[in-house]
Amino acid sequence: MKYRVLSANFAQKKGALLTEEQLLGCNVRALVAAGHLAEEPESPAKKKEPQPHG
Repeated sequence: MKYRVLSANFAQKKGALLTEEQLLGCNVRALVAAGHLAEEPESPAKKKEPQPHG
Protein backbone atom coordinates (compact mmCIF):
# COMPACT_ATOMS: atom_id res chain seq x y z
CA MET A 1 0.00 0.00 0.00
CA LYS A 2 1.19 3.50 -0.77
CA TYR A 3 0.08 6.79 0.72
CA ARG A 4 0.03 10.34 -0.71
CA VAL A 5 0.94 13.23 1.60
CA LEU A 6 -1.94 15.74 1.59
CA SER A 7 -0.80 18.11 4.33
CA ALA A 8 1.95 20.70 4.41
CA ASN A 9 2.20 19.89 8.14
CA PHE A 10 4.09 16.60 7.67
CA ALA A 11 7.72 15.44 7.62
CA GLN A 12 7.61 14.89 3.83
CA LYS A 13 6.59 17.43 1.21
CA LYS A 14 2.94 17.71 0.21
CA GLY A 15 2.28 15.40 -2.73
CA ALA A 16 5.02 12.90 -1.81
CA LEU A 17 4.25 9.22 -2.25
CA LEU A 18 5.22 7.03 0.71
CA THR A 19 5.29 3.28 1.20
CA GLU A 20 4.20 1.34 4.27
CA GLU A 21 7.86 0.68 5.03
CA GLN A 22 8.56 4.42 5.15
CA LEU A 23 5.69 4.87 7.60
CA LEU A 24 6.70 2.14 10.06
CA GLY A 25 6.16 3.41 13.58
CA CYS A 26 3.52 5.92 12.46
CA ASN A 27 -0.16 5.64 13.24
CA VAL A 28 -1.24 5.58 9.59
CA ARG A 29 -4.97 5.31 10.41
CA ALA A 30 -4.80 8.47 12.50
CA LEU A 31 -2.84 10.32 9.81
CA VAL A 32 -5.42 9.33 7.17
CA ALA A 33 -8.33 10.25 9.48
CA ALA A 34 -6.75 13.66 10.18
CA GLY A 35 -6.29 14.36 6.46
CA HIS A 36 -2.48 14.26 6.43
CA LEU A 37 -2.31 11.13 4.24
CA ALA A 38 -4.54 9.39 1.69
CA GLU A 39 -4.36 5.83 0.43
CA GLU A 40 -3.03 5.75 -3.12
CA PRO A 41 -4.90 3.18 -5.22
CA GLU A 42 -2.76 0.57 -6.94
CA SER A 43 -2.71 0.74 -10.70
CA PRO A 44 -4.36 -2.28 -12.36
CA ALA A 45 -1.07 -3.15 -14.05
CA LYS A 46 0.67 -3.51 -10.69
CA LYS A 47 -1.97 -5.71 -9.04
CA LYS A 48 -0.93 -9.30 -8.97
CA GLU A 49 -3.34 -11.88 -10.36
CA PRO A 50 -3.54 -15.07 -8.33
CA GLN A 51 -1.65 -17.82 -10.14
CA PRO A 52 -3.39 -21.19 -10.45
CA HIS A 53 -1.59 -24.09 -8.80
CA GLY A 54 -1.31 -27.30 -10.69
